[in-house]
Amino acid sequence: MTVSTMARGIRTVARSIGASIVLALAAAPASAQLVMAQGELAAAIRSAGLPCAKVHAATPVSGNTWRVQCNSGEYRVTAKSGGGFDVSTY
Repeated sequence: MTVSTMARGIRTVARSIGASIVLALAAAPASAQLVMAQGELAAAIRSAGLPCAKVHAATPVSGNTWRVQCNSGEYRVTAKSGGGFDVSTY
């Protein structure tokens, strides 16, 4: 995953949780951005009622969709344009 691709995905996620996060991510180094994105993806999965204590990998599938590998399974997470996420298992 390139830093550019990762940053694009993070901006999409951050847009759904508010402008204050966007400002924090813009000032953070790439490694901190990855940790923040993985935390947001794990939270989205848990909010869907699925288990995910830790994200092991997150691979962009398209502009707003990621294939997420958690300690408990593999999920497809899509950021909805109006905010929030759609989560399904692979």
